[in-house]
Amino acid sequence: MNSVVGAVTAAVRSAQGIVFIGFSGGLDSSVLLHAAVSVGNPSQLRALHVNHQLHTDADQWEAHCERICAELGVALEVRQVRVDSAGSLEAAARDARYSIFLEHLSVPQSRLLLAHHREDQAETVLLRLLQGRGVYGMPAQRLLGSGRLLRPLLDLPKAVLQSYARQAALTWVEDPGNTDETLDRNFLRHRLLPAIRGRWRQVDDALIQAAAERERSDSLLLRASALEPSSSVLPLAKLSGYGELDQLILLRLWLQHRGERVPSRRSLETFLRQLTSAADRQPRLALSSGTLQRYRDGIHHVPTPPLLEPVYPLPLPGCLCLPHGELRIEAHADGLQLVGAPRVRFREGGEKLLQGGHHRSLKQLMQHAGLPPWIRRTLPLIFDDEGLAAVPAIAQRDRLPGFKGPGFRVCWTPKGPFH
Repeated sequence: MNSVVGAVTAAVRSAQGIVFIGFSGGLDSSVLLHAAVSVGNPSQLRALHVNHQLHTDADQWEAHCERICAELGVALEVRQVRVDSAGSLEAAARDARYSIFLEHLSVPQSRLLLAHHREDQAETVLLRLLQGRGVYGMPAQRLLGSGRLLRPLLDLPKAVLQSYARQAALTWVEDPGNTDETLDRNFLRHRLLPAIRGRWRQVDDALIQAAAERERSDSLLLRASALEPSSSVLPLAKLSGYGELDQLILLRLWLQHRGERVPSRRSLETFLRQLTSAADRQPRLALSSGTLQRYRDGIHHVPTPPLLEPVYPLPLPGCLCLPHGELRIEAHADGLQLVGAPRVRFREGGEKLLQGGHHRSLKQLMQHAGLPPWIRRTLPLIFDDEGLAAVPAIAQRDRLPGFKGPGFRVCWTPKGPFH
């Protein structure tokens, strides 16, 4: 038990903010939660259970987690998600789970602990290699959102966790989905790796060592490139001095640092080739939580846009809170003149704004302002009974002759990546 407690102690006691524990109710996460409670301040800990609703017993597992957390005296937060069954179920479940993780790591200094162990790491390296995604494993820790994700048990074999569970008399749930060999990881875990271990007993060590050597090599390349991994923009100039293989590695490293599930090598190679196309083309690559897009002199990591209603009523004066920002309307004597009931809509195409006595294309206004295409689609536009009245922070309609009503000032404060 000492090795588990020691690993978890280092992760919990060095934290300054909230420590979330990913808690599925299975053996591994039960060990992690129990060890964290034994060494940490319960008021600092939060167990986080994501119910994927993929099994008929999912609600019973949720109830089990509630019971265990009550016994341990630690707060539990449960989130239910719906997993898109199209494509890879494993990838879709992971994406849904990580969207919840990102929500909870929105506070600086917050941490999320996950219970992956040594065999999980070996499986991941081999699975990613077979998927054409490179020889790399899960990092022991990395930035996620405004916080940090840690895997304190990553160096410990499964047998150590099983021993801890027996000695602590823990109870846990068994997900029968973990034996479904139609899923890639389960096939690898139950069929492929046992066969390889039967002939090469040190295969786990070899896989983990190969990933570690790849990581060291990648770190040297990243340092030499002076690339800023946390930036949402990868300057094309940072890639231009490297060959195709190094460009591929730098793009992959950048995506990893941004918390993205790295696409296959073939997808990245295709995207890199498209970067040499004409300037008026817009190469795109779909990711698990957004897209890669070229714009001007950079590659932009564009998250999935927020879900927006077609129309929002606009209070005068007042504040409209949207999923991606806040639109505030304040009284201003010489400001925007509005006729009838104002509302907020979003770009559909063909909009024009009366400015300087001429009807100017909204597309041209946005291009002149240097707005990337993904921002143009989500920028709130103010309409009234006369048509398009204002484009926040860019332009507003000419003053109306003979208008005697009040004027207003428009303030748009975006949040997150859509600014």
